[in-house]
Amino acid sequence: MGYINYLKNFDFDILYKTSFLVSFIVIIIVLKILSVLLFSIGKSEDDENKVTIFSNIFFYLIISFSIITIYDHEDRKDIKNFRFSNFENVHNNEDLFVENEVEKSNVSEKKISTNSTRNDETSYTPPQEELLRLEKDPEYLKTFEQLVNDLNNIKDLSEVTSFEVCGHEDGKCKWCGVVFSQEKLLKPTYFVMGEVAGLRMTIMESGWNTPEIYNYVKDYQKGIKFQCTTEKKEFCSLKCEKEFKNNRAY
Repeated sequence: MGYINYLKNFDFDILYKTSFLVSFIVIIIVLKILSVLLFSIGKSEDDENKVTIFSNIFFYLIISFSIITIYDHEDRKDIKNFRFSNFENVHNNEDLFVENEVEKSNVSEKKISTNSTRNDETSYTPPQEELLRLEKDPEYLKTFEQLVNDLNNIKDLSEVTSFEVCGHEDGKCKWCGVVFSQEKLLKPTYFVMGEVAGLRMTIMESGWNTPEIYNYVKDYQKGIKFQCTTEKKEFCSLKCEKEFKNNRAY
């Protein structure tokens, strides 16, 4: 199979280059000389079956090509750098691509498993009394303020908005009712909290400590610096969204 794949990826541009042509022609000449010497001995000048320079020329072209390619394949298959075929280069590039993708996947899975362990469905909802009490808790306030500072110190949102996909979740279209897939993205905890409370949030009047903020603060205290959150959508397509809005307009 190795030689077959070698031929499948043969570099036909090499046919016009000296590195191939010289060897190719030399082999043909040698083969023809040998055939003339071996098969013309004892034959008269008028013999119709006498071997000439141009006898069976296509046969010698095939033989010469086979000798060159087989030698190139056998001689260089260990170093994976053929002279006349791109097979190993293609093969190596594919392997490298697969290895890179596997490595990226492993890194992503490791990041998700070590830094983000909470899903929206498993969020704890503390009683209102507990939320109000924590608004004055020094340790809780310190963590919350750290999250606020991390968010407010963002100079360029593009630095944190290239998020990795960490899963999928089903959603239901508000217009047609079809179930569609929504991406879950890996985002910094402070950024997710900012999306809930406002991108430039500050502590104001009593009641700012919501159940969502509570979960993000507690996660941050546990060392969970990323969240795998669903990019929730109301519609499965722009068409459904437009039809829904047009229907409400009437």
